[in-house]
Amino acid sequence: MSVAEDFYEDAKKHPNYSREQDELMVRLAKEYRAALPLLERPPQFSLRLDIFDSKEAMVAVTERNGHTVIGYAKSMVNHKDCRLYTGTEIFDFIPATVMEVTGRDSVKTPELYEAQKRFGFIVAPHSSAFAIRLTYTDQPMDEWISVLSEPIPDSRGFLVVFDVERDSRGSCVSTGCASPGNVWNGAYRLFLC
Repeated sequence: MSVAEDFYEDAKKHPNYSREQDELMVRLAKEYRAALPLLERPPQFSLRLDIFDSKEAMVAVTERNGHTVIGYAKSMVNHKDCRLYTGTEIFDFIPATVMEVTGRDSVKTPELYEAQKRFGFIVAPHSSAFAIRLTYTDQPMDEWISVLSEPIPDSRGFLVVFDVERDSRGSCVSTGCASPGNVWNGAYRLFLC
């Protein structure tokens, strides 16, 4: 038996072997998928969005499941332009960065939406972020991802989209600026639909 084989046999006896091997495989799979060209990536989530009976239920179910809906996100939900998806279609959500979608380090909101459209992605229904929040229970700490839906004014009057975040407040649905003049950095993360 070679030295490497001997170390491997000893490693398999370690009590954390299975857990750490699983974590390594998950991490490597995520890195591999992220390295694929955008249109070849498998979706991170395939979700039905007709799971909420009302906009009020969308917030209540999210909070009942241990997530926070930040105040500005609640004001968006209450806005007349926020609409629930009522069809039965399953939507695929693919993670990407602004750079991967636009090929640029800095773009304004209309340019981002135009690039998304050129790839064949659609503007996500408003309830998407809430369905993702309920599903994405293992979101890494300090990660926030914008869901590109039709921007809605929040209580301050700013045009915003919903974000799915995990930070010191816990896992939450928050907001990200999407006014026409807003500049999106190439590293900003998105869920495309």
